Amino acid sequence: MKKNAVEWSLFIGTFTGMVLSLIGGFSGVREIYLIGLILAFGSMFTLIIKGLVDLFWRTWKTR
Repeated sequence: MKKNAVEWSLFIGTFTGMVLSLIGGFSGVREIYLIGLILAFGSMFTLIIKGLVDLFWRTWKTR
């Protein structure tokens, strides 16, 4: 249950960052664009690292 909550929060963070980036890009407000970009890439990077760690941990436990 806890793992799903973390993954969903990262998905929501990525989606929110992309939406903020689009809004900032189309409206011309650079600060909103940068905040959205940082939020989206930070969440995606964290999600990728979490997936790799889970995969490694699952592989290591089965040995």
